[in-house]
Amino acid sequence: MYPKLSDQLKAINSQIAFFQKKLRRAPVGKLICCHQETRVKWYVSFGDRRDYLPKSNRAFAKKLAEKEYFLRCIASLKARQKILTYINRQNSIVKKPEELLAKPGYRELLSEYCYGFNKDLSDWANYDYESNPEFADKLVYKTIKGHMVRSKSELIIANLLFMHKIPYRYEAKLEISDQVYYPDFTIRHPMTGKYFYWEHLGMMDTPSYQDTVFRKLHVYSENGIYPMHNLILTSESKNTPLDTGVLEGILRCFFDVFI
Repeated sequence: MYPKLSDQLKAINSQIAFFQKKLRRAPVGKLICCHQETRVKWYVSFGDRRDYLPKSNRAFAKKLAEKEYFLRCIASLKARQKILTYINRQNSIVKKPEELLAKPGYRELLSEYCYGFNKDLSDWANYDYESNPEFADKLVYKTIKGHMVRSKSELIIANLLFMHKIPYRYEAKLEISDQVYYPDFTIRHPMTGKYFYWEHLGMMDTPSYQDTVFRKLHVYSENGIYPMHNLILTSESKNTPLDTGVLEGILRCFFDVFI
């Protein structure tokens, strides 16, 4: 899972507080390690003077080393905190073009830009295609793109793909091994145009559904469609709903999307 900016900032603040608490018990002075051939000598610096630390004083040297480590951790965390705070502020100020494309009136007029400036991919995603003709009455959720899907999880996936300009088709016809399948999503990589297929397995606690899935995956594999290569699989059951954090990780892993 890839946490949102606000969650990352919260985690960083917590880590800074943790290291600052550690520093309250740190001793005065700064550790200096001097290398002499194969030997290392420890010294403690107090600014205007430097005292030698014998090896018998290892516990004190360790505390000084930890002090320097904690200070560097805090400095590193504060630098990242500053960057994320700036990005978070800009995200709240700048009006994103994707938000305009999500509005029905604008979307109709700007459809050619829904997938960036790659006209071929935009045309591919927007042209009519042969889709699953079965159980049309089950198409009950309307996506931002304007088409209907069968479940709330598919709605989330479709909207994430659209909002991040990843061209896709929903339940488009796929003929392999003399059989016809309708993968939930047929996707083109927004940069390379490479094809991916995404199957969301929504009833994995149902034995008959499991059998159908395994048969389909067998046919896919026989035809060069492999999980974690060009086949994306997500699943859920009654007791394990879809984790949106997993979706964010998938978009980053497969399509170089940073959320």
